[in-house]
Amino acid sequence: MSNNLLEEQQEKLQICGLDVFVDALIVSEEAQVSKPDPAIFRVALDRLEVEPSQAVMIGDSWPADVEGARAAGIRAIWFNPNEAPAPDRGIDVQQLKHFEPVETVVRMILEPHRH
Repeated sequence: MSNNLLEEQQEKLQICGLDVFVDALIVSEEAQVSKPDPAIFRVALDRLEVEPSQAVMIGDSWPADVEGARAAGIRAIWFNPNEAPAPDRGIDVQQLKHFEPVETVVRMILEPHRH
């Protein structure tokens, strides 16, 4: 899911070799709405035929990705490689600093955050 143009995002995915792992690419250009509006998250959920409780949003923008996902009822994981302080310390959101080791990242995605 991106607020960028479809062609631009498709090209980025192809260059990185990640296009084969993407089941649905939702962009604001097509959805007619941008993150953090929960409507774009609902477009993604509908396209994938999943409920919010079955989805996880990993994003680097607190307002667009974390707040948008939470407003749509989706669990958010904040990609925060620079370890910036959370803009809203009252919200408990898991954080990733990097995507390695892969096993740790997959475990974080698949296992709900435990308090």
